[in-house]
Amino acid sequence: MRVSLLLTIIFLSFLQIAKGQSISSDYHVPSWIFCNQELEYTNFLIENTTSTEIDIPECNRNYNNKNYYAKFEYSTSGSVQVNVRFSEQNKFGMALYLADGNDFTELKCDIFDAGEAYLTVASQENPEGLNILVRLWFVDDEIPQDVGLCALNVSDPVGSSKLMTINTTTYTVSQLVTDVLVTGCLQASNVTFQGGSTSIGYFSNATPGLNFAEGIVMSTGSVLDAPGPNSSGSTSTITGSGSDPQLQTLMPGYTINDATVLQFDFVPASDVLEFQYVFGSEEYME
Repeated sequence: MRVSLLLTIIFLSFLQIAKGQSISSDYHVPSWIFCNQELEYTNFLIENTTSTEIDIPECNRNYNNKNYYAKFEYSTSGSVQVNVRFSEQNKFGMALYLADGNDFTELKCDIFDAGEAYLTVASQENPEGLNILVRLWFVDDEIPQDVGLCALNVSDPVGSSKLMTINTTTYTVSQLVTDVLVTGCLQASNVTFQGGSTSIGYFSNATPGLNFAEGIVMSTGSVLDAPGPNSSGSTSTITGSGSDPQLQTLMPGYTINDATVLQFDFVPASDVLEFQYVFGSEEYME
């Protein structure tokens, strides 16, 4: 009985120490997390303190120099999904860096307005045996009290690839602008759209592949064709949405068909405006 009581006291003391650990705000000495096969989080307290800064991240929309750092060793041949969770919804950014000594190469970066999020380091990026630095920063002045981090091993099925998910019914066009696109703006209004019913939609599950996990997808055809696979040389959808006068002035003498145009007014929250975007073509590389 005395032995069991002693072991229980020691175990509880260990839990209290782990629970009270603060996440590092210095990238020279980041906090350690570990890769595992289960979704097991390491929990840290967050102190409102001055932080060190690497380069400003690529996805620096509403960037605020309140950085916190953790790292883990990439010791798997598959992909690794870096998960973060809070007790409530927060506006924050997360970036992943390949750490080779004092050299840091940005691999992934995204902005979130959520209680949970993740970024994935794909196996084809091949950082096996090196350290991955995880960088978190918060947009608002008030920061959360704690955070959970987990690096989860994700198997890469042989002969398969990860496809992003497209949805054309969850959001209206106005909601795509106000709830998805302009999360960093104070207000968006006067939303208008020209295009087919499946020419615009919400995408998610886009990492690896794109440098951001979710957003709006637009197409002169059907966005439902965007995930692929691109197994045809003539995938096309006629939307009948006609031309656009501004595009027409750029291409005089040509007929423009199936124009897809999204317009809206907005009031920015700061003097910095940034959109992340990727252009693609069904005909590449035909």
